[in-house]
Amino acid sequence: MNELLQRIAQNPLVTLLSLALGVIGIILALVFYLKSRKLKVARYEVLSRTIVEDLTAKLDGLEVRYQQVPQQRITVSRVFVWNEGTDTIDTADLTPIDPLRVEFSEGAELLDARIVFQTYPANQVRINVPALPSESKTPTNLNISFDYLDHSDGAIVQLVHTGARSHKIVVKGKIKGSEPIQRVTSPAYRAFPKPVRELAASKVFGWFGVILYFAGGITSLVYFIGHRTNWYLLPVAALGFFGAWVMFIGYTREQLPRSLRKHVD
Repeated sequence: MNELLQRIAQNPLVTLLSLALGVIGIILALVFYLKSRKLKVARYEVLSRTIVEDLTAKLDGLEVRYQQVPQQRITVSRVFVWNEGTDTIDTADLTPIDPLRVEFSEGAELLDARIVFQTYPANQVRINVPALPSESKTPTNLNISFDYLDHSDGAIVQLVHTGARSHKIVVKGKIKGSEPIQRVTSPAYRAFPKPVRELAASKVFGWFGVILYFAGGITSLVYFIGHRTNWYLLPVAALGFFGAWVMFIGYTREQLPRSLRKHVD
């Protein structure tokens, strides 16, 4: 019996399985720890599409108007704002001195601004245009307010303007108990067509990829250390670890919540 147990313990597959289970356990512990923390984390994303671009110069006699005013360019920008954290953000967390706001940089005219979607009507997301200075023709700040935002609750602010697709639009403001609002760091949905966007932007898909690539890297490394042959296993292991890092950075970090992601054109 002791000899059998010793042979099992010395089996490289058993060693590999134990190592893989240990890695999976560490990853799951980290995931559950992060989910258990009560955090207020506001995030935003900006997606723009130019729908009219100097058509009057290309087609004689054509005039494009928006609200009865001729326009050479019309761009629609959608600003997605949501609570990525696990703790509720309510209206008392907003500050009047540094309000939550969309900043629309100069160099283009803002033609229209409105809320086109919010996760729940009870969120009561609103935008307010501050009073304009006498010399200004278009607003540069749009204040955002709401009653509350639970985890993954958010809204979409649609801006129609005359700027280019790359026109600078940011979201700023102080939320009590929260880190500064930031743009999402891993928008996986940008690189995939709509039919596979749900899978591509799924955190479950991302963690599955992390575990799979990491296990492949560990497997190659263990076999190389155990036999010290087949040098090609070293770059294979490096590729596995690199793939795990890419899956973590590109798919498991902040993404648009599913309720907002379905409104990405």
